[in-house]
Amino acid sequence: MSTSSYDDHDKLCHILYDSWESSKCPMRSVKLPNLRHLDWCIEECDDTFTVFTCIVILAGPRFKSLNMSLPKLPEDRDSSFHALTGFNIEYLQLQAGYDNSWPYSGLQISTLLCYLRTSHINLREEPTCDVWLYLSMLSQLHTLEGHFVPTNTNMSKIIAAILSGPISILQFPVLRHLTWTVYALDEYTALLRGFAKCRDLQTVGVELYQSNTPPELSAFFDALRASCSQDALTFFSMEHVDGECCHDEDTWISPTFPASRLLRPLLTFGAIEVCKITCCMAAWDDELLKEISIAWPNLKDLRLRTGHAPCTSMLTLPGLKPLARNCSRIKHVELEVGTGSSAWTDGMEIPKRDWNHGSGSTSRTSVDVSYHPQPDGSLGSEAMARRFLEAIFPCADIRLNLDDHLKELEEASS
Repeated sequence: MSTSSYDDHDKLCHILYDSWESSKCPMRSVKLPNLRHLDWCIEECDDTFTVFTCIVILAGPRFKSLNMSLPKLPEDRDSSFHALTGFNIEYLQLQAGYDNSWPYSGLQISTLLCYLRTSHINLREEPTCDVWLYLSMLSQLHTLEGHFVPTNTNMSKIIAAILSGPISILQFPVLRHLTWTVYALDEYTALLRGFAKCRDLQTVGVELYQSNTPPELSAFFDALRASCSQDALTFFSMEHVDGECCHDEDTWISPTFPASRLLRPLLTFGAIEVCKITCCMAAWDDELLKEISIAWPNLKDLRLRTGHAPCTSMLTLPGLKPLARNCSRIKHVELEVGTGSSAWTDGMEIPKRDWNHGSGSTSRTSVDVSYHPQPDGSLGSEAMARRFLEAIFPCADIRLNLDDHLKELEEASS
């Protein structure tokens, strides 16, 4: 919705401002009382002072979120920012300019955030070294996100430059949640090494453009354990940006390392409640689920997918029993069962319905299991598989899915 229309302005809760005409800015004392989110995305603006003044005038008592894409910011602390003095919001998203270039320096970001205080920043373009330094000194920054197309090896160079400088480390005194996009996993490893003092991180989200190798995973987990407290981390995700692992068809080798071996360092974080891994060059196995059921008693959400073809999961349906029995708080399970006949329903016994999983909860558990054609082309007994899952998860909504996407990938790779 454009700010050029203000009929029923009391009902407005989200405004998209995509054109700049200062004459249409409502210079009045009446605010928009229900406005919660403002998208301020313009290509040309010579009067930055009016921009910030207009934002403050629009924002009522419920205003919490600002998405801002401006072609430039003031170069120094001048009157342009004064309208934002004492202005507090919960969420700030800074986007690149209309030509997809990062238009702001670290000094400009620092100056802006001296006036516009926020605890949650989402950057939509890869920041420069000086921006990192200024962000790391913000005393109120609680959550930091970065979602963009990264430059390969750029993070390693930035962290190396910071660690070799006079500051030597990124402080981030109150940072609790970090989600960042990198080209390869070793770039995130470099980032964690620069966060060595962030022992209170509760969220670590990894978004990748390239699949990882066992040595990269090992180095990553070493950095994770060095920078995060084992008692603080509750949310961990490692996902490919496009939803599936990327690999070079000429050099890719099917994963042979069991996930229970490669991911064992992650199990030392005993407070984890949410784990989502959809980009990992490892073969899921029953031993991993058994160890998870012991290491993470507070687990609520578990999503493990291979995201590549051919399917390399070695999980079996009986392998889910420790998870169902020990993780009584779990509310969402998303797994891929392997393609071998023994991994599906052949010779499987249906357990008795004497399990108490979820019986004391008011909300139902969601169990989503993907399966694949077996080597002989058959699909096994879906009815038997459903009966088995209903027996071990009696208070759950069961979904069985023939993974057509991976089936297509398998056919293409053969």
